[in-house]
Amino acid sequence: MSTTPGIALEHTAERSGRRRHLDAVCNVLAGPIAILWVLYLVVANLRAANPAFDFQHAYWHAGHRVLLGQSPYLWTAAQFREKLAFVYPALSAVMFAPLSLIPRSTGAVLFTFVSVALLPLTLWVLRVRDWRVYGIAALWQPFYDGWMTANESIYLMFGLACVWRVRDRSWMAGLLTAVLISLKPLLWPLGLWLLATRRWRASLYTLAWAVVLNLVAWGIVGFGQIGAYLHASAVSTADAWRGGFGLPAFLGRLGLDWHSGLVVLLVVSAVVVAALIRSGRHGHGDHYALVLMVALALVSSPQLSAHYMLLLLVPLALLRPRLDWLWAVPVLLWVSLPTEPVSGWQQVCAWVLVGGSCLALVRQTARPTTLEPAL
Repeated sequence: MSTTPGIALEHTAERSGRRRHLDAVCNVLAGPIAILWVLYLVVANLRAANPAFDFQHAYWHAGHRVLLGQSPYLWTAAQFREKLAFVYPALSAVMFAPLSLIPRSTGAVLFTFVSVALLPLTLWVLRVRDWRVYGIAALWQPFYDGWMTANESIYLMFGLACVWRVRDRSWMAGLLTAVLISLKPLLWPLGLWLLATRRWRASLYTLAWAVVLNLVAWGIVGFGQIGAYLHASAVSTADAWRGGFGLPAFLGRLGLDWHSGLVVLLVVSAVVVAALIRSGRHGHGDHYALVLMVALALVSSPQLSAHYMLLLLVPLALLRPRLDWLWAVPVLLWVSLPTEPVSGWQQVCAWVLVGGSCLALVRQTARPTTLEPAL
């Protein structure tokens, strides 16, 4: 059945009109609304009683204790439960030592503004030039959770973007990878990504730099504190069993105990590891392996906070540099705004949204000719 030219032109005009209205809505959301919303939240957070919570209560004190020659891992059981304890490797404590030379409140303000600025800087490093992406990403709930608590996750996101840019410069990629993993073991799959993508020299540089950095850092903190760090990390993970988004916490809601949850976590992680290694052998490409690497980092972490999901921004920016529907998915995480402890429906919502986003990116990299239309 043929369509007359007049009707076809009318349908085309109607679609163009809907498109202009949709563009106008996106421009408003990613423009003035995003800017005003972030400014409001930053001002409100800095005027609150405990701005930059993680920086003030964990990072600053750890750095201060390093300067005094004390252990950064001396915390009470109550402080672990209240998430006041420092549970990161020695390099993290050493790198925060210079910031402890300034007043804690001043450092909190500085750290908050730097954290906010790292989002547009990360997108710029990844060569995203659609300004609407900057606005919609600023509305992400994981981004809010990251800068509001002044957590290291935002810096890991930026570091991951930098590793991507220098991935073919072996010594630099190795150095950055070693720093990121030594700061927070959450990004251990990044080393596996270098191996899966056959960057052998970068992998060797990662190992060499990791040995040097950790020898220096633990030499400053004290090699005798390694046991204290491992104990602190284990206590923090156990306390967060039913309090975060990790697989053990989610499975705990379904009735499984902590050890059963860890077994499931290891099995699921092994499956993703196998897929990541297989991607390198079958030449699926760097993008495909990067999506799997981010998925592995999230799945394999027994203690998963909302701001960890910021890592998803890097593969999303590479594969969808223009605004489209997938950029709005992390905004929907506002409906599952973390509480203490995180409830079952919040965990389900987060895993469905983040898992769906990873699946969409994996399918795109597997079939690169199939792209979503940008708005």
